[in-house]
Amino acid sequence: GGEQAGVWRLDGDSLRLAPVRLGQSSLDGRVQVLDGLKAGDRVVVYSEKALAAGGRIRIVDRLTGPKP
Repeated sequence: GGEQAGVWRLDGDSLRLAPVRLGQSSLDGRVQVLDGLKAGDRVVVYSEKALAAGGRIRIVDRLTGPKP
């Protein structure tokens, strides 16, 4: 259906749900964003818990996997 795509965007220290218009996607998981974000916007790519607008988050540079 008519669901609106969106991403969680960092707005200072809080989160905002930003509606986006998507274009093409590649086989390696990249998705083209045609509208809704500006260059330099920081978005959440993964979260262990459900997110909510204005929610508190902890930012990490990379995901750490289980230790061998």
